[in-house]
Amino acid sequence: MKLRFSDRIGVTKPPSSIQINSMNESLRNSIWNLLLELFGDYRLLIELSKAITKDFLKEPLDIRRGIEWFRRSYFQMQWFEVYNLLEFIADFLEKNEGRVIMRKGLPSSAEFEQRVNEVLERELAGYRFIHKQIVPISSEVEVSAIEEALEQSKQASLQGAYTHLKTALEFLGKKPNPDYRNSIKEAISAVESVAKYITGSKSQGLKGLLDELSSKVPIHGALREAFIKLYGYSSDEQGIRHALLSEPNVGLEEAKFMLVSCSAFVGYLISKAKSANLIK
Repeated sequence: MKLRFSDRIGVTKPPSSIQINSMNESLRNSIWNLLLELFGDYRLLIELSKAITKDFLKEPLDIRRGIEWFRRSYFQMQWFEVYNLLEFIADFLEKNEGRVIMRKGLPSSAEFEQRVNEVLERELAGYRFIHKQIVPISSEVEVSAIEEALEQSKQASLQGAYTHLKTALEFLGKKPNPDYRNSIKEAISAVESVAKYITGSKSQGLKGLLDELSSKVPIHGALREAFIKLYGYSSDEQGIRHALLSEPNVGLEEAKFMLVSCSAFVGYLISKAKSANLIK
């Protein structure tokens, strides 16, 4: 974010805290202004407001809906409801791509997500759109790692890994109460799914997969051991999966780290397996 003149000379200070469980006035107003820019045309607003009334707010359709109604509803929403609304709009746009109403000027779902992410980044929101889900991730490097893993697993027809990563995103982005424990479980399950698919074994596990890959393509020993230890974090008896405590000490930091790490790991394994001609 570019510093203003007053920020550069020290008269004022730019915002510095990432917004995770809140939404300040600047962020809320910026999202509203983007919605007006994209859907401000009366015809577009009518199409969108019908969908929001019927399927998002679950209110009667026989009441006239206009810009003032939309504005009142929006500014009465709690912070997480605004994010729910953005996800709903992205789904609405995706479902209607190719229909006549899209030719009226509605953006595509991908364009909408990109524009929203630009606002979230500018306003220091701790969330980003990733594959139709708004999740508590703000680093573009982290976003890229997850998106690349999803795309690689999809292209390689690794539906299991793709589904596990998508589910991990859903648990992490669950509003207002994310499910960090299950997000980690799903992230590591994505790694397991790739391992089982590549080796064709249901019991060989990650160590066996790396042994097999190492015999065909070079994998640095230290990197190999690091992967096994990371895997063990959620798989051994003291890890997340088999935690005996009813409330394990797991929060956003751990869940985000595991999702990003496992996504990068999935991408790495797929690339190595392709190099060894183990998958197409």
